Amino acid sequence: MADRHGARRILTAVVTFWSLFTGLTAFAGNFSAMLVVRLLFGAGEAGAFPGMARAVYLWIPVQERGLVKGINFSASRLGAALTMPLLPLMSGTLGWKESFLVLMGVGVLWAVTWWWWFRDEPPEAHVPAAELRFILGNRQEQGAIGLSIQPLPLCVMAASANLWLMMGQYFASNFTFFFCLSWLFPYVQKTYYLSFTQAGFYAMIPLLCGAAGNVCSGLFVDALFRTGRSVASRRLPAVIGFVLAAVGLAMSVGQAGGVGRCSGYRSRSSAQT
Repeated sequence: MADRHGARRILTAVVTFWSLFTGLTAFAGNFSAMLVVRLLFGAGEAGAFPGMARAVYLWIPVQERGLVKGINFSASRLGAALTMPLLPLMSGTLGWKESFLVLMGVGVLWAVTWWWWFRDEPPEAHVPAAELRFILGNRQEQGAIGLSIQPLPLCVMAASANLWLMMGQYFASNFTFFFCLSWLFPYVQKTYYLSFTQAGFYAMIPLLCGAAGNVCSGLFVDALFRTGRSVASRRLPAVIGFVLAAVGLAMSVGQAGGVGRCSGYRSRSSAQT
């Protein structure tokens, strides 16, 4: 849809869609209603990165896309990090239902601003002539103003080994990331007897590090690409990142064991007291 109708329309639509279902979460009266509302929220949210990819393709020269994509991905981490301590404060002050309505309003405001500000093609915006020539001359298709959409049958896509590899790595990455992210907040809160706000500050640390990692990786991608190593620019930063993530997961297992021993010692000390 983003390829056919443009990032301006699609991102406006999907952000409005998921903002609406963010607000409707406050009115879900039972588990079934909550499940349907959150599934539809996720379906709308899924359109964000494809729409962003379309906008980046049309506006950003290929040798600068690593940093731009890194900044974009870092923003999602920063947004999640800030909500960790902020949402408990909002829920305690406004109430959890009202907090969802506030978040809905923020999303709708963003969608309206995006529709007013963004244009699908650089020639449609007030871009200086020299910058416009540079953008159009350094896109994936040299000198192209628009994209000629060629039909791509699903069977052709399904036969691509690269596609399956990308889907596999993205599934593994997101499964691990969101599992750990969902688990970390209650873990530190219960293990160290913290308030919700205090636990939020600790749980935001991995997200802040992830935001920094995205930007650094983007710079690394562009640096490799400019030296002519385009294949390495797609492989090497990802390999390094996944190795670091795997090492961190392995270290966290030992950390959990150490916490357990400390908790046991604390319990015995309390009992003796």
